Amino acid sequence: MEIWLNQGEQEICLPVIPPQYEISQSMNNTSVNIVEFGEVNMIGKRNLFTTSITSFFPHEKYNFVEVSDILSPIDYVALINKMKSSPVKFIISDLKLNLDVTIEQFNYSQNDATGDINYTLELKEYRKPATKKMKTPKPTKSSKGKDKSKNITKIQVARGCKLVKSTTYRVKKGDTLPKIAKNLTGLSKNARAIANQNKISCLKDIKKWVGKKLVIKV
Repeated sequence: MEIWLNQGEQEICLPVIPPQYEISQSMNNTSVNIVEFGEVNMIGKRNLFTTSITSFFPHEKYNFVEVSDILSPIDYVALINKMKSSPVKFIISDLKLNLDVTIEQFNYSQNDATGDINYTLELKEYRKPATKKMKTPKPTKSSKGKDKSKNITKIQVARGCKLVKSTTYRVKKGDTLPKIAKNLTGLSKNARAIANQNKISCLKDIKKWVGKKLVIKV
């Protein structure tokens, strides 16, 4: 069995396999009490894998060390400290385990008698947050600078106005659309709606309509 920590060009094969290790995973379940039913357990999403490894980096190549080229204990320590800042591939060959992990804690101490360095390595699964792209709504024609008032054809009739359903009006010299709208509907703001109903593009063009009839629909 081999245990590896891999981070791009940097990799470590642990020289001494720990006598035992444990990989832990829990579920984020929630217990809820329901009236007249009792407690139920709501199954949630899984939590991240965690593991803790306790072993040592040998000062010399003992008979039980299967790694051909070993580093000095202090070099192993330096390399693991470099790996702390980014995710690491954690591989256990016999279990066919290959996880992205982060180094949560790394404790070590030196045995003066042998020169070996004892260590405990705590790892936690790393999962990159998934992000979704938000769709930007397409701008409507009116949001591109188009004058919304050009589409207005509905006329609002003021209270007390006698105009019902529709009527015609012959344009006189000196008339303006706001004035006509005020006289017929009680509201000068209906000028644009009257212009649109009669296909008059500009309010000032009413001068060209002197003697002609306007159709005004409510």
